[in-house]
Amino acid sequence: MSTELISINPATNTVIHRFSTHSDQELDHFATEASKSQKQWRKSSLEDRKKLLLKLAEVLQQHAQEDAAHITAEMGKPIAASEGEIRKCASLCIYYAEHLEQFLKDELIVDAEKKSAISFQPLGVLLGIMPWNFPFWQVIRFAVPAIAAGNTILLKHASNVSASALLLEKRFLEAGFPSFIYKALLAKSTQMEQLIRNPLIKGVSLTGSERAGADVARIAGEEIKPSLLELGGNDAYLIFEDADLELAVKEGLQSRMKNAGQSCIGAKRFIVLDGIYDAFRDKLLQEMNKEIMGSPLDEATTIGPMVSTKERDRLHEKVQESVQQGARLLLGGQIPEQDGAYYPPTLLDHVDHKNIAFREELFGPVCVLIKAKSEQEAIDMANDSDFGLGAALFTSDIEKGKRIIREELEAGACFLNEFVKSDPRLAFGGIKKSGYGREMGEEGIKAFVNKKYIRY
Repeated sequence: MSTELISINPATNTVIHRFSTHSDQELDHFATEASKSQKQWRKSSLEDRKKLLLKLAEVLQQHAQEDAAHITAEMGKPIAASEGEIRKCASLCIYYAEHLEQFLKDELIVDAEKKSAISFQPLGVLLGIMPWNFPFWQVIRFAVPAIAAGNTILLKHASNVSASALLLEKRFLEAGFPSFIYKALLAKSTQMEQLIRNPLIKGVSLTGSERAGADVARIAGEEIKPSLLELGGNDAYLIFEDADLELAVKEGLQSRMKNAGQSCIGAKRFIVLDGIYDAFRDKLLQEMNKEIMGSPLDEATTIGPMVSTKERDRLHEKVQESVQQGARLLLGGQIPEQDGAYYPPTLLDHVDHKNIAFREELFGPVCVLIKAKSEQEAIDMANDSDFGLGAALFTSDIEKGKRIIREELEAGACFLNEFVKSDPRLAFGGIKKSGYGREMGEEGIKAFVNKKYIRY
């Protein structure tokens, strides 16, 4: 097994970082140190935690440009998007600082003789296993509420964004957090089973693939430890005949092209009613032609490279397979003759439920168009998926739209007339093979606590 973690700039295909992995013994040592720190950290006052969270927000904002350059170099997103990601992380820190006391106060019931309450106490050391597509945000949205609740964190990041993981550790320390409140691990995925089984690890959160989620859930289940999974998505965007087409195209395309299409909650399937199908397709094609693919350091660029040539080539194979299965290629679908892991905006239509582009998540800048004969058929098609992370509906009938997204679409997040996005104030997660558990909001800070029933 290789003992190196290598970061390759996807815009140039050049190696920019090499890190030696921690040994199994070092990982166990880190768990021990994190456990020692947690025993002290859990005794800290909520006021002290609040001050540290606000300081972390300040530190993140101060270094936003510098750290954004590292994100862009490691995984390729346009520099403005990297800066926006870091500022969103700062907003989450501020949110939990402002609501910490409210969320963690005892839920009290008073009867004639005694008081009963639910008290929210930390579990201990938690393991986070995080992906590369949002190198700061995915970590912060797990780590900050868990730490605010009194836990400590060991963080295994994706191997290609190790510099981002180490940068985050540096920012926590700069903000004044004690050592081993947040500790970045330089480790391989194959080392995680040992760590999950370590008795000092009290819970695990993973954002990643369906396969990785199944493995983590199995191991955590065998150890009787809580786990939280945020896995893939095959999000459907339904476009009804009374939809505002300009809005639907604008919101849908922004969702799909974000992060070069490498977003779990990106619009994967556009299910469009027959009566407006042609008009929507033509407008979408027109707007897709305006996307600018280029260097992620160029402010004019709207689509940078994908994370790696390996992932780009894997996506291209799926596009080709979709065409072989009957889809029509209207735009893109060719690997450009240039350095870097670039793949152009690609549009497929004539896609049916048997096509790979309908059934599987295409993790890249590919729009998939599916025609529906009725609103009910569109809803049924949206729900005909193993995944259930997000969904969106575009219609001018607001009351009908509210009912459908509330009662009929099978997903963890459903939006009306706008693209799906996460929000620090609201619980976020999926159903079906998109995972279980919720991050952010009040539920997020209570994801890894002992909800202790006390009576006195």
